Amino acid sequence: MALLTGIIILAVMRISNLDLVIFVGSLMVIVLSLGTYLASVKRRRRDRRIAGG
Repeated sequence: MALLTGIIILAVMRISNLDLVIFVGSLMVIVLSLGTYLASVKRRRRDRRIAGG
């Protein structure tokens, strides 16, 4: 864990455009979360239809 933290700190120190990296990372998290949510809704609808509810 300490090694991973050290690698992250070193990478952040060497990145000149940190704002862009944080923005892109946040955007990726949002897109992944939205995709997971939509897949969950689709699965729930399918399960309810199969169960006859």
